[in-house]
Amino acid sequence: MPASALRFGGKDAFVIKPGFRTRTWTYRDLADVVPRAAQVLAGDGVHKGDRVLIWGVNRPQYGIAFLAALHSGAVLVPIDVGSLTDFAQRIAERTRANAAIVSSQTRERARALGLRLIEMEALPDRARGRDPLPAADVAADDLAEVVFTSGTTGDPKGAMLTHRNILSNAMAATEIFPIGPEQRLLSFIPLSHMFEQLAGFWTVLLSGASVVYPTSRQPTVVRRTFRERKVSMILITPAVVRSLLLAIERNAEAQGRGPLLRKLRRFARRLPMRARRILFTSVHRQFGGRFRYIVSGGAALDPALGQAWAELGIDVLHGYGTTECAPAVTFNRLDRNRLGSVGVPLPGVDVRIAPDAEVLVRGPNVFKGYWENDEATRAVLDADGWYHTGDLGEIDKDGFLWLRGRKKDIIVLADGLNVYPEDIENVLAADARIQAAATPQRPAIATVVGLQRSGEEVQVHAVFLLKDERLVRAIVRDANTKLSGSQQIRGWSIWPDDDFPTTPTQKVKKRFVIERLLELGRAETAPAPAAGTPARALSDVERLVSQVAEVPDVRVVAEAQLSADLGLDSLQRVELLGLIRRSWARTSTTRRSIRTRPSPISSGWSRARAT
Repeated sequence: MPASALRFGGKDAFVIKPGFRTRTWTYRDLADVVPRAAQVLAGDGVHKGDRVLIWGVNRPQYGIAFLAALHSGAVLVPIDVGSLTDFAQRIAERTRANAAIVSSQTRERARALGLRLIEMEALPDRARGRDPLPAADVAADDLAEVVFTSGTTGDPKGAMLTHRNILSNAMAATEIFPIGPEQRLLSFIPLSHMFEQLAGFWTVLLSGASVVYPTSRQPTVVRRTFRERKVSMILITPAVVRSLLLAIERNAEAQGRGPLLRKLRRFARRLPMRARRILFTSVHRQFGGRFRYIVSGGAALDPALGQAWAELGIDVLHGYGTTECAPAVTFNRLDRNRLGSVGVPLPGVDVRIAPDAEVLVRGPNVFKGYWENDEATRAVLDADGWYHTGDLGEIDKDGFLWLRGRKKDIIVLADGLNVYPEDIENVLAADARIQAAATPQRPAIATVVGLQRSGEEVQVHAVFLLKDERLVRAIVRDANTKLSGSQQIRGWSIWPDDDFPTTPTQKVKKRFVIERLLELGRAETAPAPAAGTPARALSDVERLVSQVAEVPDVRVVAEAQLSADLGLDSLQRVELLGLIRRSWARTSTTRRSIRTRPSPISSGWSRARAT
């Protein structure tokens, strides 16, 4: 902080408007208050090497407490603001923490931890009049943070990050981010997550930019903060990138300007960025007039989504990282922005692809290992210092990394084909009915998992937050027309809760989804016949379909499609073809049935055979 205070002095560093008055902390203010706040922490028993939980909402006081704890040499253990007390208790016990820095939103939950509680909102006031605490003698390879997977019900692993890990990554990021004293960044992702810490905290403080903290993540509050504070940049996940764009499109439709917006976007593709911003002045005015950049991470970004924002005059820069890499690994840049990829490696970071397509990373940003878990550390850190990410990808001839999903999330079908859930989720996310239900608070409306129930083969299974079964059935059917044979959605469920279990960056926790689905049992995807309805006689072809698909006769209807409705995979379709051929050879009756009954089932088989 002293170096930034000398360079940027009276420039705003942190900004918030909790009521009618705006509160700001300049770089000079931070250089003054942080050592005094560290003295308060020392008086509360926090010393070099102590583990201290930090559990609160994004606020300037969070940043002040964070810097003060590091100034004193403590090791911070961030806890997501939405975490339950049981999870925080386990982490406190694992790390043998001796204090917890909390906010008003987490204070009551934290009382059960049995630790000394330090309220971050009160820390700046308590620091007034205190003597500054000299900075602790901390080496580059000393621990700065232990970051645990938040909200897990299993055995969470704590990534040990050193001062070198964090600072080297932040300094590398400032070389490629469009960040500097002229930028105002809106803080949106929780500071307990390394993505927000890197791009929304450390790079800001190194470059002289300002961070604006909204008092709520409600859309109206976020939009008002954008306008009032003239925000130029925001860090968000791809799902929120999409929901913000949908809000613009819905607003245009409500004003009867939807067709005009689409026409202007097509025209804008031929214009430079500055001209696009002039063309869409009315859109930019909704965000305060200075909105220029979206920094996106945490999940795959649909290239069409990035292009749509670019047409409005706003660059979407997508990157990739993991907590264990402090966290940034690759990033797109203004002069090297390839939508759909996650960019090129940061300066000083090496990336390579293993023979099995796993992404490997080595550099000063790679963590020391997992907290008191040597076995887990050995599983991901090899003898040469390469971190095995568990992500799959490929690097093109220009050095851009393209991700293909998580190794553990790949769906391996019975015929050996690999299916990447992200590809199917992108098709579902593009459906207008899915988009209409998406909000910044609930951006993920559908997710795809590999579901294998007892005695059955694994299937591509979609899970929806939508509660209308007829609507979901239509969405699945339409999606399957755009998917290859191996990608076909074989089954679907309606999630019983209002939201999926997610990480702080709003990734769906698929393992928990699968476990819950198995607990709930099989959901019927076709209505049962009304009581007393006589059984319908099946044709020979329909009987074969029912036999191979292992479904009740009632589901073999004229409108049914082999993949979308009956769940036949490629091996089952081959089996069905063999049965039909044998049946054809045996009886002329079946031959006439096939010739004279061109139902969707038979035409669906023709399409499947061609595939």
